[in-house]
Amino acid sequence: MLRRLLRTAAAPLAALAVYPAAGPAQQDLLPQAAVEQTGIRADGTAPIDRVDIVRQVGGATPQYVAVVEPRKQSIDIVWSDPAAAAGQVNMYYVRLRQRNEAPAWASPLWINYRP
Repeated sequence: MLRRLLRTAAAPLAALAVYPAAGPAQQDLLPQAAVEQTGIRADGTAPIDRVDIVRQVGGATPQYVAVVEPRKQSIDIVWSDPAAAAGQVNMYYVRLRQRNEAPAWASPLWINYRP
């Protein structure tokens, strides 16, 4: 079961999901004792040119923490944040853009990183 749902504008994607790489979550706020891997899967209707991973901690301004340019129609990326804020809730979301300029984004994933 994939954890996050797709939001699109213009030409849609077939699927986009963001999920804990260890397995699907059953809740929105995931407590973690270590920085864990997150999986990103997408199947486009055109090649996916750019994937942005955005992190926000508390009321701080969201920051781009990773950019991937796969240039493939289907992607399966495993990523972890080496700079996750310990003792705080880190909110992540993924945005992508297909070659045909169609954007898509996943709903947020909240990680409660407590080492």
